[in-house]
Amino acid sequence: MLIRICSLCLLLSLFSCGEDGSTGPTAEVAAAKLAKQGIEDFNPNNDTQPLDSLLQLEMPLPNKALTSPIQVKGEAVTSFFYEGTMRYLLTNEQGESLSEGFIKAEKVDFNRGMVIFNDKINYEAPTGTKGFLRLENNQASKVVGFQRAMTIPVVL
Repeated sequence: MLIRICSLCLLLSLFSCGEDGSTGPTAEVAAAKLAKQGIEDFNPNNDTQPLDSLLQLEMPLPNKALTSPIQVKGEAVTSFFYEGTMRYLLTNEQGESLSEGFIKAEKVDFNRGMVIFNDKINYEAPTGTKGFLRLENNQASKVVGFQRAMTIPVVL
């Protein structure tokens, strides 16, 4: 009887989890939530982890008016960084580069496996220019099969 109860509990727990066994939202659900804010989740390898569990951006906020330099603040899993840097690209609406380079890590929280960053991006563009800020994992990290990026709309 005890074996049947344990089997039933195991079966019920599997139905309450995502495909990967997690109890949190799937990457698709999280991407849809971010899309409502205008944030794009670049996920060509269909990674099952929600982007907001990998990269959390505190500043800048989507569609907010910014001035140079832009303060970029948040935290990301260590696989987004290589040698203390994460790649960024700032473009206008036409996709023309306004600034590109690397965000520097401020510190690493080894207990959580997260890198805290707080850096500034300089650019030149006319006031009111609409564009996009893209933060992506640093490809030099060579984490096999991992390619993710977050793109947020900005007003410069």
